[in-house]
Amino acid sequence: VECLVTDIPDVIRVSVGDMKLDDVIHVKDLKLPPGVKLLADEDQIVVQLKEIAEEEITPAEGDTAEPEVIGKKKEDEEAAAAEEAAKK
Repeated sequence: VECLVTDIPDVIRVSVGDMKLDDVIHVKDLKLPPGVKLLADEDQIVVQLKEIAEEEITPAEGDTAEPEVIGKKKEDEEAAAAEEAAKK
């Protein structure tokens, strides 16, 4: 962008809610604050809505599919300690 340093936008928002498959938004379609000019080619694509083929994700070799249960080890240790105390 080209503008005064005091006019630099924090964000440039683009609404994609009404887009359909294969729709595109070009640089020339962006709504900019007053005093801000884009230097990029007006026909450059900023957003393009595409469908991505779904991939099956499999665990890497050596990975387990079981999630780590945080706190379970401590509970197991407490239960084992309680059993030991009960035996005495």
